[in-house]
Amino acid sequence: MESVKPLDLPEIQHYVAGYLNKKELLQCILVCKSWNQSFLPYLWESIKAAWLVVPGMNNDENKLTQVTSPEVLQRHSHLVKTVHISRQSHKQYTIRYPNLRSLNLMEGYWYMLCHVQVQEDQEEETDDAVEKKFTALITLNPTIIRLNITNLPWYYSADFWTAVSEGLPHLRELSVAMSTIQDESSICAFWSTCVRLETIDFNDSTIPSFATITNDMTFASIRKLHLMFVRVLDVEEQLDLITRCQNLEDLLWAPVLSEGTEVAMSDKFKIIAEAGTWPKLTALSVYFQMQDKDLASILESRTTPLRKFEFQGAAYGTSTPPFHCTYRIIHRHFHTLVHLDIRYTTALTSPMHQEILSSCPSLDWFSGGDFAARDALDGEPWVCQWIRTFRVHFVFEDHEQHLQPLIFKRLSKLFRLEDLGGGFDNRETRGLDFRLSSGLGALSTLTRLRDVHVGVMQSVGFDEIEWAIVHWTERRQLFGSINADEAITIALKQRLRESIIPAS
Repeated sequence: MESVKPLDLPEIQHYVAGYLNKKELLQCILVCKSWNQSFLPYLWESIKAAWLVVPGMNNDENKLTQVTSPEVLQRHSHLVKTVHISRQSHKQYTIRYPNLRSLNLMEGYWYMLCHVQVQEDQEEETDDAVEKKFTALITLNPTIIRLNITNLPWYYSADFWTAVSEGLPHLRELSVAMSTIQDESSICAFWSTCVRLETIDFNDSTIPSFATITNDMTFASIRKLHLMFVRVLDVEEQLDLITRCQNLEDLLWAPVLSEGTEVAMSDKFKIIAEAGTWPKLTALSVYFQMQDKDLASILESRTTPLRKFEFQGAAYGTSTPPFHCTYRIIHRHFHTLVHLDIRYTTALTSPMHQEILSSCPSLDWFSGGDFAARDALDGEPWVCQWIRTFRVHFVFEDHEQHLQPLIFKRLSKLFRLEDLGGGFDNRETRGLDFRLSSGLGALSTLTRLRDVHVGVMQSVGFDEIEWAIVHWTERRQLFGSINADEAITIALKQRLRESIIPAS
């Protein structure tokens, strides 16, 4: 009996495909027919149809990196599950995608690595034509579950939101960012859509009041609600909306507060939270100031394990030190915490960082503050081996530069890391030194790394850039001041652009 090679098994091929990027998938498809059948769906699973526009770049630099004609897209449309489309996308991409699950509409000029090409000679469409194009795309694809909207202008009519409300019966998630919804004829259709959703995410947008429609509207189906810098829908109405979502599991609230209202608003929020309004809540993100004891009381009143906690305000009050009470409650949930963002909590100490990393085995995301290199190395081993986002500001004393390679070595064991911040603030302090001579080479194990925050006081050179291009094949963005010499920085960023890794 002829033995079967593991890579000939479709089950193994599908498993491997989950770890490959577009380029690697294409290479696998070209190997043989059986691989073609297994890997092709993953290649077409997500497409981006947008004009690549980067201010300051010449026409050659603004060309698309991957080219696919509308005809080819039509043949493979049944494989597409996610579409990113912008104002500049050609109307030929407004087609039926039989298995579409996620649609991302972007009304604006966006820097994107594109999977589909747009005709360079196409005429600029009018605002009305763009709205009709987006509306038609929604009408053609009733299978959509997730709708993400960015930069939607104020003039969109009721036709668009009526198409969303009546044409997407399976819609469960809606994200609206940097958009304005204020057309009176759209308000009813907009909120009628929201009532039946499970996830709502409003970010930096103008959202209309629902009080003009009805006062008895409930949002029992909502499990995840994120309200960040929302306008027109005022703070009291936002609090009312939050209160009506009694099955919430994930709440993020970043209200726009006028001077002198923060204390009163946080008191109201505390009363609602302690009343057991959200018995299923496992994720809480608070983006305003609260007294330490009040924040701790809210967390303590919960009956479910805490999986996510973000606090981006100031914990003030009589506790010594500040944030002590809140941290004590968080400590009880270390075994269940998956996401912890407390980067702006000034009372977060370096030993707390070490305790978190050595006590939270399920941690997937951690963003903290100052983390002394000595504390990171002297404490217990880190148990968060599955972490994907890790952002702290490593601090080295002048006599501790010999510890740099040891920190890089410890980071190299976080094999699933995708986002690394080793010194992301703007202070002129000695942070992690992203040079090969300081041990950067140890991070060659981090093959999934996409975004890197290098901070300030860096001396990155061409050797480091070429090394990153070779070893970090998934890279997307490099943040921070990569070199103190302006001329060198310009040259390094040019090299990064050539390799399709933006620097900002």
